[in-house]
Amino acid sequence: MKAYFYIKDIFQETVINNSDKYLCKIHSVKVGGVEKLTANYFSETTNNFEVPINTWEFSDCTDNGTKIDACGLSGVSDSWNPFFSNLNASFNNVVNTKNRGGFLQSNSTNLYGIEGMGFGFDKIAVPINDLPSGGSSGSSGSGAFFVDFDKTQNFEFIIRVQKQTSLAVAVNDTRHLYTYNATTGAFSYTYQDVLPAVPGTPIDAKPFAFLSGGKAGWINTEIGSTGTLGNNPIVTQSICLVPTTPQQPTSIVTEALDECCYKSPVLASLSDPSEWQNDINSFLFKRNFSSETITLTLQKNGVTDLPIINNDYGIYYDFGTLANYPNYKGIQIQWQKVLLLEGEGSYRLKVESNFISGAITEFSISFDLKQYSQERANGTFRIQSVMNRYLEHIDFDFTGLNWVDGLRVQGFFGNRQAEYEDEYIIYSNRNSKRNRTELINNYSCQTMLIPDCITDEIIEYHNFANKLIFTDYNLNNHKKNYVQKEVVFDTMETIEYNSTTHFVSLELKYKDFVQNYLGKFCK
Repeated sequence: MKAYFYIKDIFQETVINNSDKYLCKIHSVKVGGVEKLTANYFSETTNNFEVPINTWEFSDCTDNGTKIDACGLSGVSDSWNPFFSNLNASFNNVVNTKNRGGFLQSNSTNLYGIEGMGFGFDKIAVPINDLPSGGSSGSSGSGAFFVDFDKTQNFEFIIRVQKQTSLAVAVNDTRHLYTYNATTGAFSYTYQDVLPAVPGTPIDAKPFAFLSGGKAGWINTEIGSTGTLGNNPIVTQSICLVPTTPQQPTSIVTEALDECCYKSPVLASLSDPSEWQNDINSFLFKRNFSSETITLTLQKNGVTDLPIINNDYGIYYDFGTLANYPNYKGIQIQWQKVLLLEGEGSYRLKVESNFISGAITEFSISFDLKQYSQERANGTFRIQSVMNRYLEHIDFDFTGLNWVDGLRVQGFFGNRQAEYEDEYIIYSNRNSKRNRTELINNYSCQTMLIPDCITDEIIEYHNFANKLIFTDYNLNNHKKNYVQKEVVFDTMETIEYNSTTHFVSLELKYKDFVQNYLGKFCK
C-alpha cells in the first residue's frame, strides 16, 4: 500500500536556510517487528552534514497527476530528495538530472532492505488533514515522500534529522517516528528532539502522515480507524493447493487466530485481457473412490456462496474431464471473470468433501480482489508456473496436465546481476585467444514478511514447476520489462526468521530460462 509522509517542518525550514547544516537519514524500518535495514545499509551510507539549499536539489517542478515530469531551478521551490546524497543509490523518475523518484538500488548493488518500498518523491503537493474533526480544508504541503508498505503487517520506520550550525555546533537531533498497526488499522506520527540530556516530549503530528496523496484524508486500509477488524473475514490459513490422499486429508485452513491477518492480493481488469493484468489461482483435488464427492464453492466476504459448477469463474474441471485422471477435480479461478460477475471483495474457496472416512469442510486462504491499477499492483510481483511432473513429497501427479497456477506476493523481483563466462584457447607458445563469451543473468526475488502457507507454496510447489514465469509490478524497478519473464530456479538464499513473529521474508535467486547471450570469436 502506498502512503505519503512529511518530515514535519523540515522542508519549510531548509528551503530558505543558507548556513545551518543537516543530516537526514532513514534510521530504522521494521516490518512485523523485524528490522529490515541491512548491515550493508549502515556501512555504506554516509553521514555527511550538508547545507540543504546547496545540496538537496530543491527546485520548481510540475506534476502531471501521477509523477513529477519536469523540474527547473527557478521560481518557488517545491520538490526535493533529502535522502539521495547519503543513500549512495540510484533512483527512478530522474527528471532533468534531479533524483526525484523512489529508491531503486544501492550503487554497490548490495541489498539495503528497503528495495521495493519507495522512499521517493513522485508528487509535489499532498493534501494534509488539518481539520480537528478529520479531513482537509484543502490545504496541502510540499516536500512529501511516499512509502510502499505491507498493510497486513505492523509497520514502523524512523527518520533521523540532525541539525548543526556552520561551526558544527549541534542544534537538535529529531527522530520522526511513523507507526501502523495491521490489526486495528491505527497509525501515528510523532517527532521528538532527543539531543538534550532530558529529551523533549514526543509531539503528535498525525495529520501529516499516512496520507492518500490524491485527495483529502488518510489511506484506506479497509480496516478503519475505530479499532475493529472491519467486515472482512480475518483468519489464518494454509493454502495447501494439493492435499494428500483423502483418507488423511491435509486441511487447507489453520484455525489459529493470532497475529496472521494475511490476505493474498489478486488483481484483474474490467476490460483489458492482458495476461499480466489478470491474476489466476488454481486448485486441484483428488478422491480415491468414485462414490466420494467434492463440492467447490467460491465464498464472497464470508457470507455469499457462489457454486462452482461451470466456467463462470474460470476453467472448471469436474471429475472425468481430465484425461487419465478421472478422480481429479479442480478450478483455475480467473479473477477477471469473478470481477466482472461479482465485483471486488474478499473471496475464498470452500471445499466440502464426502469421503468414506467422513465429511470435511475446508477453506482456502482469503483472496483480496481489486480492480487492476499500477498503484495497486505496485510493491508486488507475481509467479506463474506450469506443472507437468509427479511431486513425490506431496504424492500428487501432474504429469501430462500442464497445470497452470499463479500467486501474487508483496515483494520485489529484479536486481539483475550479469555473470560472464569466458572460454580461451591456450596455444603451445602460451598465448591465449578468447574463443567464446557467455552472459548469464541472475535475478533476485525478495518477499515481504509472509506466513508459512505462502513460503511453502513458493518453496515446495512453484519452484518445482516445469516452467516458471515472473512479472514485477514495482514502479521503482530499474528495469520495466520483467513482464512474463521466464526463468529457472537457481538457489534459496535466505529465510529470515525472527523470534517476534512467525512470518518470514524470503530471498531466492533465479536465472534466465533462455540463455542465449553468446559471443563466439572463432569460426
